[in-house]
Amino acid sequence: MKKMVVRGAIASMALAAVIGSVVAMNLQSKASDINKTVTTDVADTTDVADVTGMEEMLSDEEIAKYEEAIAELEKTPNKDEDSKEDKDEEDSEGILSDDMSVEDVKEYFLELGYDEQELEIAYLFETIEEIKEDCDEDEDVIEEVDKTIEEWMSEVIEDGSTCSNPWDNLKSKAGEIWYNFKYNEKRAYVMHPAKGLASYRLGQDATLYTIEIFGINGLGDPSDAFRHGMWCALMARDIGHKYSDLFATAHETGPVRGESDICADGFKLDYHREMDLHNNAVGMGVVSEYDTKETVPDSVLAQKVLNKLTGVKETGLIWLHY
Repeated sequence: MKKMVVRGAIASMALAAVIGSVVAMNLQSKASDINKTVTTDVADTTDVADVTGMEEMLSDEEIAKYEEAIAELEKTPNKDEDSKEDKDEEDSEGILSDDMSVEDVKEYFLELGYDEQELEIAYLFETIEEIKEDCDEDEDVIEEVDKTIEEWMSEVIEDGSTCSNPWDNLKSKAGEIWYNFKYNEKRAYVMHPAKGLASYRLGQDATLYTIEIFGINGLGDPSDAFRHGMWCALMARDIGHKYSDLFATAHETGPVRGESDICADGFKLDYHREMDLHNNAVGMGVVSEYDTKETVPDSVLAQKVLNKLTGVKETGLIWLHY
């Protein structure tokens, strides 16, 4: 399954070379497990760090291993620059085109190997799409979705089964997800339901990659910075920079149910928003208009994002604490 494709491209070399601080040594042990798997699926060597001058950080055995991996990567020919000029406008907007429906996007992810149960969220977006057909204004759609969700949750409670059957379980999960969206997120999803499903699904992917690399899905730390950068990079590549910016910004703006001015890590919410908006932009920035899933697979994208994990605002991803 594609969830595991990130193994192999993220080497401890990349972490040590780009972070250049104590966090590099902390994360190096986690990334070393990933480095044990195949690296030949990485098609782009642009951001692979040179091991020259790293003798003090790496053993002779590690240096030899990295040099061997880099040599293997260099066997892959570079993309023909002339072919970039032949790319049409649709390619630059991502692989999920504007005319795709929620069902089309759902089928796309199923073809990638996702399980049907992982796409229960599609039920919510299909409902949004249906309601949108009968409403002209986004605010009216949001209001109707709110009413529909309330009816779903009421049915589940009245049934007394507490989600004991698949149908109730589906409604309950979809309703809880909708309740926790900020208003700006709801509006963005209502404007573009199919792209919204893709955005939500890619966000889950980014979380899985974060846990696999760092061992945690933290708050305000380097893993948090990576997750935001990876999510926006995935969106920029698959649905285009315009939609990546739309959904990522909507996620950071506007109130959410139960949100506090102070986050769980003790830092102010405003600090987190500033950090997240910055890291979102950095993530989008590692993707060019010509990048596709074939030329820049998830493993390469993850490495590009890791290479931005500097902790310095002028050069890459930032965080509030370790």
